[in-house]
Amino acid sequence: TLLTVEALRRRGITPRALLLVGEPFLDNAATLRRLVPAPVFEVPPFAPLTAQAVDAFVASSDLDEVWR
Repeated sequence: TLLTVEALRRRGITPRALLLVGEPFLDNAATLRRLVPAPVFEVPPFAPLTAQAVDAFVASSDLDEVWR
């Protein structure tokens, strides 16, 4: 994730948020929150991965401000 953020920065792109999908690992999120100036969200795995599942997650989270 840090390599991806660095590649984006080199291209002049600033991520609006980071979405960590899967089982949470406390150290990963904490490190990213310390090093990346963007909100970090931990997202549960989607099973099955559908547009409706993602839409439901976005509607029930604080992502609205990031999506605008």
